[in-house]
Amino acid sequence: MRLRPVILNLRSNALKFTSKVKISLNILMVSEDRKSIAIEFLITVTGIGIAQDNVEQIFKNFE
Repeated sequence: MRLRPVILNLRSNALKFTSKVKISLNILMVSEDRKSIAIEFLITVTGIGIAQDNVEQIFKNFE
């Protein structure tokens, strides 16, 4: 997954749909071994939100 387009898209949508924008990005290393690292991203954006019906599909364009 390409991370940059996802973050830029979230920022763009936050700017469109709210006058008081707050974007928070937290990055946590979940696990690490000799061959790989698992990273968790928690992104919080103020605004009207995403309809529950669309939550699972939001990242499909970036896979």
